[in-house]
Amino acid sequence: TFNCANRVYFNNSQGSYYEVLDVVIPSSITSIGDYQFSKFENLRSVVMSNTVLSIGEYAFNDCFRLEEVVLSNSLTTVGLHAFENCFIIDDIIIPITLTNIGKNTLTYNHISRLFYKGTEEMFKEVDFLDSYSLQYIDIYYYSESEPVVEGNFWCLDENNQIHIW
Repeated sequence: TFNCANRVYFNNSQGSYYEVLDVVIPSSITSIGDYQFSKFENLRSVVMSNTVLSIGEYAFNDCFRLEEVVLSNSLTTVGLHAFENCFIIDDIIIPITLTNIGKNTLTYNHISRLFYKGTEEMFKEVDFLDSYSLQYIDIYYYSESEPVVEGNFWCLDENNQIHIW
């Protein structure tokens, strides 16, 4: 239980559901538990502090209106089905600290572009338990300057917006 952006307190493990629209995960939180936001159908955005190291199984499953997710730059693990059935998310930025992503995390949603904060070689080290879903997603690799080789590359512009090279 923690304070959400709209000042609503909740405890999903006891089956309590409130009208939570936007969530900011504070720095006192290091993990998001299994089912923590599952079925929060009106949830629109989640911004995680950089203290969040893991996201549990089904944590954001069936959040049908979730459109923006800002993952922690320290995130290492994402559990099974964590973002399954999040139909509005188009893009997601993955930190280089991520070591594994659970099965069906990236399935049954609209994610079309995955922006990885590292190189292609580093990305190959991430353990995707469901690599099948990756074949439907365009993957971009981070580059501060315009690349001299062909491929999918990106950076953040001066307004902190994604810029594709």
